[in-house]
Amino acid sequence: MDVFDLQGRRIRHLFDGALGAGLHDVDWTGIDDDGRQVVSGVYFIHMATGMHVDTKRAILIK
Repeated sequence: MDVFDLQGRRIRHLFDGALGAGLHDVDWTGIDDDGRQVVSGVYFIHMATGMHVDTKRAILIK
């Protein structure tokens, strides 16, 4: 699971691994992979699980 900015750059890798069936939470606190706070704006959360791939829009407001 990764976070991308509007320019398509991956700014944060959130999770890489296997989870069992069911609901799961993954938190993103607005910090990029370099440990810096990102600015308020629109980001995309990209998830890939087995045969399913999904991208959701997220709005970060500070």
